[in-house]
Amino acid sequence: MNESYQVCNIQREEIPDFLRLCHDEGWSPTYEMIESFYKFDKEGLFVGKINGEIVSAIAAIKYRQNYGHISYFVVSKNHRGSGLGSKLFSHAFEHLNGNIVGLNAVESMITKYENIGFKKQYYVEKIVGISKATANFDALILSNVFNFDASMLIENKITDYFLTDRKEMLLFWLTLPSAITKVYINDGKIQGFASIHQKHKENAWEISPIISDNMEIAKLLIVCLMNSIPSGCNVTLLIPEINKQSLKMIEELKDLFNFEKKDTEPLMYKYVNDQQKQLIQNYQSEASINHVFGVLSLCIG
Repeated sequence: MNESYQVCNIQREEIPDFLRLCHDEGWSPTYEMIESFYKFDKEGLFVGKINGEIVSAIAAIKYRQNYGHISYFVVSKNHRGSGLGSKLFSHAFEHLNGNIVGLNAVESMITKYENIGFKKQYYVEKIVGISKATANFDALILSNVFNFDASMLIENKITDYFLTDRKEMLLFWLTLPSAITKVYINDGKIQGFASIHQKHKENAWEISPIISDNMEIAKLLIVCLMNSIPSGCNVTLLIPEINKQSLKMIEELKDLFNFEKKDTEPLMYKYVNDQQKQLIQNYQSEASINHVFGVLSLCIG
């Protein structure tokens, strides 16, 4: 390892360097997203430097209760294989120590993560499609769909389908500057919500999350979001394979939006006690996971 290598928290003016490493890897975070991470948990963004040059980066964003998520872990290609990544990961993990820690792994890294205590939970399918305007639902049903307002998250059970309280994280994500969020309300009760936000690449968007009481509402929310952006955009959805209804949903919308599976990545968790293990099991029970038709994000869980 280069003796001049140092790991430190990112400074706001270094966000473009963080993004450069991510984009070189083919990932698509935007400046607004990483800046929002910085505002939410600025101690959770790390960079590694050699003689002042940023050569590695990682996000380890901590929720306010019990959970943190690791993402955007990258070392520049000409510095790989020299131990820089291990030192960076250790710093990031220390920031989350004692919490349940989640990450999504590429296949080549699964064994390495298992060796340090992470356990594979379920796979997330990356589904890609093309947006287009459609009148697939009648006006009466569409009249139940509203634009998101922050007050809707207060004391609402629809936000509870996760392994810990994440209302604050949801509010952060659903109000990203580029986000469009739709909410389905029936008889004064929120029965579903979904959000779409723009990615770094031109004409590229991502729908995440999709939380709903049933598949039909989830389908309606997807159609509404697809109608909220220009036709012809590339759109990614993040579907939990463990929820079979979410897979059926994609199949039923396949012809409408040219949906196809691009990739799968396992979600992995590391926990430190039986209470945390139980929280994970509760989240993955049918009573909870069957409401999750699209995960929040690969970068924050």
